[in-house]
Amino acid sequence: MSNGFSKHLGRFLVAFAAVLVVCDTGSLAADPSAESKLGRVKIASHRFGMTVVAANGDLLRGTSLMIFSYGKSIGKSDHIYDDAYWQLLADSGVNAVRLACFDAWQQAHGAPGSSKPYPFTDFNDPQQTAEILKDYDQVVDAAGRHGMYVMVNYHNTGGYRDPDLASKADSSSQFGYLDTTDSIKRFWQIVAPRYKDRQHVFYELMNEPVQWFPENYTDQVLDDIQTLHDQVRSAAPKTHLVLVSAPNHLTWNPQRGSLVGVARKLKLRGIEFDNASIGVHTYNTKHPQPNQAGPVLKTMKEFPVINTEANLPRESNDTPSDGDGSGFDRDRLISQSMERLKISWFHWKTHSPQELQKTWIDVVLKDAKAKGYFWAK
Repeated sequence: MSNGFSKHLGRFLVAFAAVLVVCDTGSLAADPSAESKLGRVKIASHRFGMTVVAANGDLLRGTSLMIFSYGKSIGKSDHIYDDAYWQLLADSGVNAVRLACFDAWQQAHGAPGSSKPYPFTDFNDPQQTAEILKDYDQVVDAAGRHGMYVMVNYHNTGGYRDPDLASKADSSSQFGYLDTTDSIKRFWQIVAPRYKDRQHVFYELMNEPVQWFPENYTDQVLDDIQTLHDQVRSAAPKTHLVLVSAPNHLTWNPQRGSLVGVARKLKLRGIEFDNASIGVHTYNTKHPQPNQAGPVLKTMKEFPVINTEANLPRESNDTPSDGDGSGFDRDRLISQSMERLKISWFHWKTHSPQELQKTWIDVVLKDAKAKGYFWAK
């Protein structure tokens, strides 16, 4: 064992001991047979509408992992190979992880004014692909051993098409986009069949593909979602698919579009929602209205809804570009709103053990315990 790995392990064990004190949820030892006991996620109906739940009916309460080749090269994903980290999640009330495959974001971004993208995995290169798949496999395997679901996500923001690397990155580090979708199709060509028989794995096809509201889902975007859905559904017939992954649930102009309107248009294109759902992010970015549940509740009356990226309120978040992730109505945290409305949810800014402590343990869990909505038995 290297000295570096020993230091990582020691730090995680210290964090793990601290969480036992904070959470007092009991220990869930890794069980090689745990994966076979999970079953596939399913759609559940309740008085508010429909959401995606575990096979046993529990809401999914997830954290996030950001996996990409450059992060791997500088040690940012070392913790996924440490069993103490997974034990820390299990003992913190986590039953799912969002595997954000972040090379898509890297490929579409670069230093402002540069025409060179940040380092990324080229999925047409067999060697590069094999290296990053080791990390994906590790997440899938470790989560299964600890009785957790994995939602695999192709992760870019504000776009999904192939980046125009002949252009220069703008002030937000983002390149322009071409009309082609070769990169995202290539990713799912590799990943969709790879985990199709792993019952605890499901797929979120995109992340925030438009800038930034429901009315920005044009017919072309919806056509591309349908095409990608059909590709992945063919490769993974039994796997649950999360579609849309809208950056915001509110709209600036209800006459131009809405969250439920986007879902209805996908249904008209022939997409069936018996094993698919509408992903939404509950940000309230620069919106004149208070954060409110109405658009989500309206959508989930007709379609299964899952919150694939919850976040902290602006006053508790040290990343202003994330927008305001405050709760609905009078709830301070969106996690409380999700529990109250019985919607499965995944929390952002929980990618590392340090972020897990700062966001999930110190804020989310403390709030849940203090207000009586903590879910762990």
